[in-house]
Amino acid sequence: MDCLQSTTDMPRRKWAHLTFAERVIIQTRRKDKWSLRRIARELGCTVNTVRNEVRRGNVLLYNGKVERYRAEDGQAAYDANRKNKKKHTQERKKKLGRSIEERDPSIEERQEFGHWECDLVLGARSKDEVLLTLVERKTRRAILRKLRNKESTTVLEAFRKLRQEEMFKDCFDQVFRTLTTDNGSEFARLSELEEMNAVRVYYAHPYCSCEKGANENHNGLFRRFLPKGKRMEDYPAGHIARVEEWANTLPRKILGYSAPEECFEKDAYLCSEGRKLVVSGIRHAKSRTGFVSEKTCYTCKSCKDCPCKADCIHGNHSKQPLDERTKHFEVAKIFQQERQKGLARITSEHGIELRVNRSIQAEGAFADVKTDRNYRRFLTKGHVNVEAETILLAMAHNMFKMHCKIQVQRLGVHLIQLAAAV
Repeated sequence: MDCLQSTTDMPRRKWAHLTFAERVIIQTRRKDKWSLRRIARELGCTVNTVRNEVRRGNVLLYNGKVERYRAEDGQAAYDANRKNKKKHTQERKKKLGRSIEERDPSIEERQEFGHWECDLVLGARSKDEVLLTLVERKTRRAILRKLRNKESTTVLEAFRKLRQEEMFKDCFDQVFRTLTTDNGSEFARLSELEEMNAVRVYYAHPYCSCEKGANENHNGLFRRFLPKGKRMEDYPAGHIARVEEWANTLPRKILGYSAPEECFEKDAYLCSEGRKLVVSGIRHAKSRTGFVSEKTCYTCKSCKDCPCKADCIHGNHSKQPLDERTKHFEVAKIFQQERQKGLARITSEHGIELRVNRSIQAEGAFADVKTDRNYRRFLTKGHVNVEAETILLAMAHNMFKMHCKIQVQRLGVHLIQLAAAV
């Protein structure tokens, strides 16, 4: 009914402005004591249009004792507004840094350690203390730090302090390889981290929180203990530390029901003396054929006063004294990744079907070659060399097998003539 009451049979273009003739009609009808709704039905517009026009064109008469609408004043106000109007253009937001589109696609697979997501959890007021949250993409390891405000300078200073903490002091560049965050002004200066260390900062697209979903999900977990509407000043540092510990010790289904803390500590080694070797860098090398290998470097935090140091650390030509040196080795994790992929393939339904249909004789030949001949892997590189080595290996295996049959007189039907010739 409202729609019928606000329209007439007279056609009227949508969003059309009132003309001076229509303003004269409004002035006349108001003198006749017509209601605004009745005037709107006659003009074929909404009641709000008439109400706004009357408000703009009202003037005070008789020393301010009488308020009356005049078409001339309404038209004058309309012309003044039209003259002062301008197109409002929204300025493009300044590009803060490297876009997430430039990030390596392999990071999406969550197979490499050291890629983090960053965000802020706000308090009750905009100027209150805030909570800086960091989540590692692979292990879901979380780091919480309370800040006095959400200014970009404060956030940058928090990362500088994090770099000086005992846990990350010697391996910050290796633990924090990339950092993904949103386009908020509080993260405007994070790109300066690239000048201090090797960490790369990527900014997600506007209104695309799903591009750092691990961090957003953890913020929901933190809100169980830090509900909205509460000020961060009400929670001491001990409470924040307990929330961080709870999140890092919570078993996750996506991690095989392991805790993030356990997965975080897995990427380390222990020597025979119980000293931990942590990630200290990533080394890339390119072969003559163009293959780029990646090796993870592990370094012991401290080899001081170790009784096995002389036997453990090699390199007699090093100029650095033995007392100042620490244990260091490299691991090519691509073999571990390929082994996991191969295990996933052979344990799949299709892989099981292929293994069932595989000849048992092939397994016996593999056992002879690998165990009896102690032949574990190819000794050459390249498809041509490997193919030639395979042919020679097959010939040697068949000749040895034939020799064994001749010795025990188990030649069979097809080898009698060959044995006689020998």
